[in-house]
Amino acid sequence: MNEESITPPGELETLRGRVTDLARDNAHLKLINRMLLSLTSASGLENVVEQILRTLMETIGAFNLLVYYLVDGRWHCRDLFGSAREMESPDTPLVAACVRERIFQREQQDAREFLPGDSRPENWAFPLLVQQRLVGVVVMEGMIIAHDSIRIQLQPFFVYAALMLGNEISNYSVLEQTHQQLLQTHQALERETTARQEAEKLYRMLFEQSPDGIMLIDPESLRTLRCNHAAHRMLGYSLDEFAALAIPDVAAQDDRNEVARRVRIALERGDHTFEARLCAKGGEFRDVLVTMRMMTTAGRPLLHTICRDITDTKKMEQDLFKNQKMESIGLLAGGIAHDFNNLLAAIMGNISLASMLLQPGSRSVSLLAESEKACLRARDLTLQLLTFSKGGAPVRRLASVEQIVRESASFVVRGSGTFCNFHVANGLWQAEIDEGQISQVIHNLVINAVQAMPHGGVITITCSNVAAVTEGEADLVRIDIEDQGEGITPEVLPRIFDPYFTTKRQGSGLGLASSYSIIRNHGGYIEVNSPPGKGAIFSIFLPATVATVLPPSVEPHQILTRPCKILVMDDEEMLRDVITSMLNMLGHRVETACDGKETLTRYQRARDSRDPFDAVILDLTVPGGMGGRETMARLREIDPEVKGIVSSGYASDMALPDFRSHGFCTILSKPYSMQDLIRVLEELFTQDAPT
Repeated sequence: MNEESITPPGELETLRGRVTDLARDNAHLKLINRMLLSLTSASGLENVVEQILRTLMETIGAFNLLVYYLVDGRWHCRDLFGSAREMESPDTPLVAACVRERIFQREQQDAREFLPGDSRPENWAFPLLVQQRLVGVVVMEGMIIAHDSIRIQLQPFFVYAALMLGNEISNYSVLEQTHQQLLQTHQALERETTARQEAEKLYRMLFEQSPDGIMLIDPESLRTLRCNHAAHRMLGYSLDEFAALAIPDVAAQDDRNEVARRVRIALERGDHTFEARLCAKGGEFRDVLVTMRMMTTAGRPLLHTICRDITDTKKMEQDLFKNQKMESIGLLAGGIAHDFNNLLAAIMGNISLASMLLQPGSRSVSLLAESEKACLRARDLTLQLLTFSKGGAPVRRLASVEQIVRESASFVVRGSGTFCNFHVANGLWQAEIDEGQISQVIHNLVINAVQAMPHGGVITITCSNVAAVTEGEADLVRIDIEDQGEGITPEVLPRIFDPYFTTKRQGSGLGLASSYSIIRNHGGYIEVNSPPGKGAIFSIFLPATVATVLPPSVEPHQILTRPCKILVMDDEEMLRDVITSMLNMLGHRVETACDGKETLTRYQRARDSRDPFDAVILDLTVPGGMGGRETMARLREIDPEVKGIVSSGYASDMALPDFRSHGFCTILSKPYSMQDLIRVLEELFTQDAPT
């Protein structure tokens, strides 16, 4: 070989070095290519991060590898062992410096962990940038200086890894946002579904448990498609029966055209409220407040109908109207009764005086006795008139209900073809009542029962106790009076307690009306039940008391033997003259006064002259002057021991039924006979007699 063709040793070494570099570069290129291929096969954020770690581990063999990546402003970190954590910012100074400077960072590990002379490994941090936007940091721990040449050659891998990671982070953010939106939409749908279910549940509960009847009606056929339990209870029809009936068909016969007209108004206007009288399945009628409103459900128009039972409310309104009407009539009747009683008092007083002046047994005495009977009948009529007025307030005393009922009923049926069958509960409670008024009520009701059975029959009278059910209610005594007549027709029944209403040719129309007022004034109430053709049952309810009625005293009356001095106050001159004559006839001295002022003057003058009055008779009502109650109060200031008798033909003041609380000793109701006057005087002067 030619000597000139031999390559010099220096150049050979250079060539060998170049070949070695080329081989190494080729190996590095193959390595990088393989690393890039491995990344290309990954998809999804978690997979890309895992593939970066796995590729670097297989290629470099670092002691530990970590990938930090930024998603929606929060840092995430994952290592070779699969552990992951989340943080607000990088948790090591090395990573923090890399994030801050956005360039490669390195640090040596702690020298205390190595022997002197050992090569100290380093920790490397590579920023992952996409167009100068930091998306992550790769940390390689335990690297040695020998690896330093690899750092430069790994740059293409980190560039591609940054692109892959940035793309997946963007996709992840979009997917996460989409996921969150879908999640929110799903939650909203769930909330809406739950709300709809709750609303439907609430509607079903309100529909089924409503105390008002609710019906869903087809606006074309007017037939019921659905109804709740309250509608069934109110009218008695089942859903199938409702479905076969149009809503006007359920109305009372004489209300059907009006109900049909009202329904048409509801369909035209969209809503309408009206009152109707509906006929239940059993034939009874119910007063109903109907509210109709058009609505659409599932695209179908429906007539939503609410029926509120106002039967009891209507009855209460009627009772209230009846009470108001009777109070108005009572005011008028009381005024008439007052004047009428004053006239009767003068007539009866003069009859008594005339009878005492005539020869007993003469024709004149007989005629006067008949006149007195007529006056007594007129007094009974005024007594019934007074029950409509405030002056009809009862003068109550503890009494035996059984005794009054038996005596009053037995007296009425005496001599008729009717008899009474009594059923009285053992231990029947007593009551504080006006015996005369309650006797009048029993008298009126039993007379009606007798007249309802013109051919005779049995009147069943039942007395029982009704215990209070709830706190605040009163115990009651119940009196049922049942006849076997034809009963009361539905047309007449609502009016039987109206004043002056009667179906009898000779009736006054005051019997039941006065009975109603008497029971009401006693704090009780009266009911009537009369199925057509099955007689009538009148039920009286009176407040009861547990006190016991003492047996009547067997002591004889103390006959008034000494003459007394009596002061009479009345605004009517003819009454003053009559009672003066009656008292003079009994041997008493009498002075009169027209009002309270004159009465006080005469009473004080008599005391000053040491010739005091033994008693005073005071008219309760003095128009334009001082009446009996105020006069009695002033007299008690003068003489606390004064004996007062209250007298009135119209007790519009509560002083008459409650006379003792106003200082009076007894009561003398107008009109009165001589016997009434004698009885009252005996009662007055024997009250304080020694026993």
